[in-house]
Amino acid sequence: LLVGAVMSSVPLLVALLFGDWNSALVQCLIVLAFTGLGFTLHRAGISGELQRNEALVLVALTFVVTPLLSAFLFVAFGLSFTDALFEAVSGISTTGLSTVADPYIYPATFLFTRAWLQWYGGLGVIVLGIALLGGQDIATRRLYTPLDDRVLANSSRQFARQMLRVYVLLSLGAWVVLSVAGTDPFIALLHTLSAVSTGGFSPFADSLQHLPDWGNRYLVIALSLIGALPLAMVIERGLRQVGSDVEVRTLLALCLGWTLLLAWRMHQTLGIDWSEALLQGGLLGISAQSTTGFAVLAPMHLDDMAKLLLCLAMLSGGCVGSTAGGIKLLRILILLRVLQLYFLRSAMPRHAVVPHKL
Repeated sequence: LLVGAVMSSVPLLVALLFGDWNSALVQCLIVLAFTGLGFTLHRAGISGELQRNEALVLVALTFVVTPLLSAFLFVAFGLSFTDALFEAVSGISTTGLSTVADPYIYPATFLFTRAWLQWYGGLGVIVLGIALLGGQDIATRRLYTPLDDRVLANSSRQFARQMLRVYVLLSLGAWVVLSVAGTDPFIALLHTLSAVSTGGFSPFADSLQHLPDWGNRYLVIALSLIGALPLAMVIERGLRQVGSDVEVRTLLALCLGWTLLLAWRMHQTLGIDWSEALLQGGLLGISAQSTTGFAVLAPMHLDDMAKLLLCLAMLSGGCVGSTAGGIKLLRILILLRVLQLYFLRSAMPRHAVVPHKL
């Protein structure tokens, strides 16, 4: 809750910057609600050790309490509470679905808050909590365990801070690159927050179609692909060794495969020439595999086979330790390896030793 107060203060500053006083007042009340609840519960204290099941519940509750309080800003802009809660949940969970037909008709504070929810939801409220407030104790490790079993109690806070540092630097660098490429700095910021978190909220009804050229569109998609890479592995092994990882290679191979298949379907069913189809297919394929959801061509125009390909890409998702959703590719690779070993062992002598490492 205290982390929610800190993160909610950023849209408050944006509202003050743009002179949106009504939004600033509502956001100030939201910050006070987070702070008041946080300090009240902190003073109440906890009796006994934090158990693993309790840690799991706490992690889940962050995706309930945070959008419940954050939704009131969207209510202030005229959305019903149901739609506002939908928008907030979609943001904090980096899902990217929306009931808002044309976001750009709303003020800058509204647009920034949507993207900001996705940005810190992509990293995770618990990771932020450990990085900013966590201690070097068993409770900190228990909170982190549902996210990453490899982290020890004495390194949980350090690792979370490294995650936060890399995430911030990646976002700042992406924003600068997109702005230098010719995108309006504020629009570049909104797309950066939604791309790095693989959330997919765009301030425009036609998503990336609104950006000036394919170069800018593919820059945003490249950021989405980076968001689907294993951030934890980058910290542990360095960027150079990530390319040799089997999960990362699988991610890149799938992006290439979806690009070719979607381009073929567009060429066959929509009559688009191959160069345009490859551009469209690549953007849609990478966007789906990273579970971001940006698009240039509305999916409603695609045939059923192309839609099924997009569903399969989103279902498999990105790498473990990334901001992407889906089952995660490492789990699928492990399942395929188990099946491979099952069939190998059925054809081998009973005492044969088969290595089962992926």
